Amino acid sequence: MKGKIGKIILSIALAFSTSTPILLMPDSPGFADGGEWFIETVETAGYVGYSNSLALDSGGNPHLIYNEYVGQDVHNLNYASRKDGNWSSETIDEMAYVTTPRSLAVDANDVLHVSYYDHRNNSLKYANRTDNGWSIEVVDSALYVGECASIALDSTGLPHISYCDDLHGTLKYARLAGGSWSTTTIVPTPWVNTWTSIAIDSHDRPHITYHLDDPDHDLMYIWWTGSIWKVEAVDTVGKVGVSNVLALDSNDIPHVSYSNWEFTYLKYATRSGGAWKTEAVDSSGVVGLTACLAVDSVDNPHISYDEGWQGVLKYAEWNGSDWRIEIVDSDGDVGSWSSLTLDDNDLPHIGYFNSTGNDSKYATKAHLGPPPQPVLEFHPAELDFGKLVPGSIANMTFEVWNSGDGSLTYDFGPGPTWLIDVDPPNGSSTGEHDEITVTIDTTGLSINVVVHGSISIHSNGGHDYIFLRVHIVAPSHSASLNIDPDTLNLRSKGKWITAYLITENVSAHEIDPSSLLLNDVVRPAWWDVQNDTILMVKFDRSQVLGILSVGDSVRIEVDGHWKDGAGFEVFDIIRVINPGQ
Repeated sequence: MKGKIGKIILSIALAFSTSTPILLMPDSPGFADGGEWFIETVETAGYVGYSNSLALDSGGNPHLIYNEYVGQDVHNLNYASRKDGNWSSETIDEMAYVTTPRSLAVDANDVLHVSYYDHRNNSLKYANRTDNGWSIEVVDSALYVGECASIALDSTGLPHISYCDDLHGTLKYARLAGGSWSTTTIVPTPWVNTWTSIAIDSHDRPHITYHLDDPDHDLMYIWWTGSIWKVEAVDTVGKVGVSNVLALDSNDIPHVSYSNWEFTYLKYATRSGGAWKTEAVDSSGVVGLTACLAVDSVDNPHISYDEGWQGVLKYAEWNGSDWRIEIVDSDGDVGSWSSLTLDDNDLPHIGYFNSTGNDSKYATKAHLGPPPQPVLEFHPAELDFGKLVPGSIANMTFEVWNSGDGSLTYDFGPGPTWLIDVDPPNGSSTGEHDEITVTIDTTGLSINVVVHGSISIHSNGGHDYIFLRVHIVAPSHSASLNIDPDTLNLRSKGKWITAYLITENVSAHEIDPSSLLLNDVVRPAWWDVQNDTILMVKFDRSQVLGILSVGDSVRIEVDGHWKDGAGFEVFDIIRVINPGQ
């Protein structure tokens, strides 16, 4: 039986419907009352989108898994999600695929759970996705198991999976408990193939529908009572049961959509009072070969399905008395492999395949509106570092935020050569203000110049520049005076009084020696620069002695100018003695 998925020979014939559906076209009365359909393309790269499975998280964001045909019977399992108006996609596993519209579930913590077939090893696998990425494990490694896998979660968020043993034609069930998987063959009768669907009731008990292949082609139902598995036939009239999808309502009553693929029309069944009631939903042509069902908050069924002759996606809703049918999308050959879910407002969300473009599509009645538009804002627009001397390192901060909708992502481009850091170099904002620190180094910049620069800001909410300004000035002139000797004897012999002018943050070469005066009277006789920061100046001893008085604290002043014209004055305190007096 290996490889029978999708290989169904159809015979086309007339069919009888037990109720008359109301078809609502987009321009017909009543269509607007049901809401407008918003349609988007999820992914277009390659041959993608067949065998969809759709689920919503707690925020109403859609998550979609689907197959990608790579070539030579090789398939990859892909995942896409919509957030802030944009779809992003990735590959979950290579050489793997899903075949039912109930292969994805989302728990109360928005963790994604996926059941799928590993085509490389012909086994059943399970993947879950958190903020840290995908975690993948093998559920059942027996040969040729895992096709037609369907997943559902219990009240604790643990996964339960129904699936086919394609080698033996039996139905299997797996559940995760205590950190390990247990697997059981629950229908050992051969000829279980192609489709299963699982749902979990309010007592955390599994219910499963499945299709019996040759020779019966029946739709069957099995559930766990708490002690045993019980089996019932849902529909045995004609060749039925392909593309079955099961859902339980608020009273744990089962509802099933499925195909009569002998006469190619869509059917629906529900169980009440211990008996199954079946009916045709739509028999207008080749319809319902792939379909999906969901039950709303008042326990009414909704079904998405394809109309093969016309290549359109259709949607049926039971309003309590009849089926209201709408055409969702007719642009190209669309509608196959649909997956339907309802949000908290009972609005439908559908993932499906466009075989014209070989891409994945999404339709919903929940108003999508235009994608959120983030807007880049920052303040101030210019960072003025003020006056700095060469060789200074300084930093300033500014703020970036999103004044629009959604999430703003931004990063900073290169700046001037004297920019050494922007921290952080990138970020995101949904409205909060992010503080950015800019650090500059003025080494090598010319003095007495105002230097300008800018840093580019790139974002999904616009591009702009923040401007930088710094005034490079000469270092502040600072010097001190040391007179040698510290004690001056008026009776000693000698020719010179030596003054040492010691500079800070500037070279002694920047002093103009010719401008120096000692106590506003004595000019230097000669001078010499020592070690770049010391200017040694010789004053005539006799001239200095002529203006000094004896004392223990005699102030000697030297004033003058720097070469840039700025004046200065320095002093030292010495002792002046005159022995014998």
